[in-house]
Amino acid sequence: MSAPRLSVIIPTRNCLEWLPRAMASALAVPVEGVEVIIVDDGSTDGTAEFLAQAEASGLAIRVLRRAGGEGAASARNAGLALAQAPVVGFLDADDIWQPGRIAERLAWHEAHPETALSFGEYETLYADNRRAPRLLGYTPRFAAAVAPGEQDWQSEILALGAAGAGLIYGENPVCTSVVLASRAAVEAVGGFDASLGQAEDWDLWVRLALHGPVAYAPRPQGLHMHRDDSLSSEVRARCLAVATVLERYGPAIRARDPAAYRCGRAFVAEARAELAEAEGRSLAHLGWQARALLRQPSRRRAKASLRALARCLLPRRGAPGSGLAARMA
Repeated sequence: MSAPRLSVIIPTRNCLEWLPRAMASALAVPVEGVEVIIVDDGSTDGTAEFLAQAEASGLAIRVLRRAGGEGAASARNAGLALAQAPVVGFLDADDIWQPGRIAERLAWHEAHPETALSFGEYETLYADNRRAPRLLGYTPRFAAAVAPGEQDWQSEILALGAAGAGLIYGENPVCTSVVLASRAAVEAVGGFDASLGQAEDWDLWVRLALHGPVAYAPRPQGLHMHRDDSLSSEVRARCLAVATVLERYGPAIRARDPAAYRCGRAFVAEARAELAEAEGRSLAHLGWQARALLRQPSRRRAKASLRALARCLLPRRGAPGSGLAARMA
């Protein structure tokens, strides 16, 4: 067998309902030399039995079984330790790749081995099987940077150049399940920071973008499953992690891209606004939302500030957990 060209790492914990189609999409990438590494992080829903049957049937997968519950970042790091290919891909167990487009991006990495990170567009898949494109309105700086006229839109892959780190820091347009990365670069920057608990993937993307070139594929590369998570405890963890990442890399980004740094400060305020909303602190929610608007004005933030003001004047029940931190994490 030839040496692996792409190592696909799929962490899973109690995702048996979705895991088979994620595996199938990875195995369908139309190139030789794809190894699929599945890290079972202590599943109790029959995943272990399913994977044992898949291995026995001759399916081309490698399975790492762990006692359990150490989290996605730790599971991905464990998969990275097993990876043999120079390019690694990350796919969550409830997401799906577009195999042909992943193959196109693998070819880019092989032609441009200096590329530290590439990612692409994706669609959101809802529980009722509805599909929706990603809303670039949430990432206006990134949308402007990759708009037709700003880049060669006919290209399958766009090189973001020195702007990549600032774009990822300020708005995080990256979905984990459409990332390909240089394994050497991932190892050089230390892999995923499992101590964060949340936003550890975004933390790694910023480090990779500071380490080397970034590329972007404008055509959808996969489907991202949307699952609601509105527990205030989870919102708090996400928001604190968002603030940690933004503050951790602020000095490096500020030196490279002051506009991206200002964008990040606005997102810190927006993360704290979401936390205040989740905890039912209406005045704090309004205050932080207003800070976000002042730090980086936008129509979306103006509307959010008006909604926050309306909730202070006319309190009503909200649905926390669907805002900035859920997108950034």
